[in-house]
Amino acid sequence: MATAAKFRIDVDIHDLLNKPGQQPPVPAAPTGLVLPDPVYPQFPERLNDPGRKVDGFWLPLQDKTVVQVRFYGRKVLTIEHRDYVVKGKNAI
Repeated sequence: MATAAKFRIDVDIHDLLNKPGQQPPVPAAPTGLVLPDPVYPQFPERLNDPGRKVDGFWLPLQDKTVVQVRFYGRKVLTIEHRDYVVKGKNAI
């Protein structure tokens, strides 16, 4: 008595592997899904102040991080940068 196979064979793939002279399988039809629109810019506040130019490089004047914590409330960490020195490519 014949028993059922323990696995299933995809007929299209089986035919493609065993009879390569036949026409190729039809590609899947597009479903019409598209990627969402990117959120640009992610940090619009950075567009207002480009920083300052030092020896041909634009360097930030400050970095600002805002954190909302349930118990402590809203906290803002601001780091102000100044006295930039641009060293040569061989400097460490």
